[in-house]
Amino acid sequence: MRIWKLLVLLAGIAGVIGFFTPLVDYRTPDGKLTGDASAFQVARGGDSLRDLLAQGQQLGLSRADSERFAKAFDAGLDAYRGAMVVSFAPAGLLAALGILLTLRDRMGRLSGLLAVALGAACGAAFAQFWLADQASHDPGASLGLGVYLLLAAGLGGVLAGLGALVSPDRG
Repeated sequence: MRIWKLLVLLAGIAGVIGFFTPLVDYRTPDGKLTGDASAFQVARGGDSLRDLLAQGQQLGLSRADSERFAKAFDAGLDAYRGAMVVSFAPAGLLAALGILLTLRDRMGRLSGLLAVALGAACGAAFAQFWLADQASHDPGASLGLGVYLLLAAGLGGVLAGLGALVSPDRG
């Protein structure tokens, strides 16, 4: 069936879009500070320091305190930059596999097995985000659309891979 390779492509595209959409939405209980952050913003960094500096001053902190807070936050975020890219790498590989399969115009059992593995990796990354959210018990933060698009990429990859294992498309 031709649908499996298209499902791999769509699943990969959903995961790649998830990299650029909000990963987490946050808000303070009083509503003064709200925002979101995508995996791309976390991985890129840079702008967050200036934004945090402005938000700290908006909340009434002195410029020195705002700078100290922003630098400490940015230093803490450095530890997660690589993890964001690694979490969404299987989705990018799934999209690349989908492009390759569409160009080849076939999807055999080996490609199906690879799609299952990449889909399972996307699902495992989603599970890590979900478990971290459940463990935090933070009412001011919630998972964003990017995490759920990563789940959709995983489910699509696994479904397409299983479909290709059962009924491969030989072109």
